[in-house]
Amino acid sequence: MCVFVSGSEKDLDNTLSLLGKIHKVRDFVIPVRDSLEKLEINGSKDTTLINPTMIKFIVENNPNFKEYFLYFEDFETYKIFIGTIVKEELSKRSNECFHKHISLGLGISIDFIPSELLSYFNSVEFPYNATVINYECTIYKDELECPVCDRFYSIKISGI
Repeated sequence: MCVFVSGSEKDLDNTLSLLGKIHKVRDFVIPVRDSLEKLEINGSKDTTLINPTMIKFIVENNPNFKEYFLYFEDFETYKIFIGTIVKEELSKRSNECFHKHISLGLGISIDFIPSELLSYFNSVEFPYNATVINYECTIYKDELECPVCDRFYSIKISGI
């Protein structure tokens, strides 16, 4: 697995050395707070590091987070990552205005988008409800209206 971060390189050094010593990574969390802006994860088929606890921690503790770039070999890992990001970002909007643009770059060819992923975007599990877009590199794009002030939260999911 390869991890690239932007905005918190200093904090990540200790985390990566610790990661090399861990044998059970099921609930591992990257302990970076307030400085993470971008994250790129290249996972192999046998990557077990990605978990909802880790994703939730990243979203909750890094308010300036802007972009995720994800390269996985299986749909379930994408689904866990995307679902957790969306759920956590939208939970921040409960009683206050917090308009955020979520940008997800997926390591999926725009010409070969898995049908499971398209079905997921059109399911009740996914809170946005736009139609899937197959334009240039954009797979999916939508907005949700803020219940407090009527401005919008947006999401854009791109392929390669």
